[in-house]
Amino acid sequence: MLKWEYFLLRIDYSAGDLRPQGLNLPDLSDRQDRKTNADISDYLNVLGEQGWELVTMNYTPGYGYGFLIFKRPKATTPYS
Repeated sequence: MLKWEYFLLRIDYSAGDLRPQGLNLPDLSDRQDRKTNADISDYLNVLGEQGWELVTMNYTPGYGYGFLIFKRPKATTPYS
């Protein structure tokens, strides 16, 4: 049976631009522009290269933030 893992990416769009927040993936954690001049497409491309697929977006206009929800097949071991 295929199993999935999920990743939620919080985005802040209250200032009119999409800024990723709370990233915990190693390939993105050392970026210099992480909080200031981040381009959302850079993050999405890296996630895609890591096998993540965007499933949906959940946002709350009154709060100025939302979540991008991703999934990818979970790595399986012979006994899982």
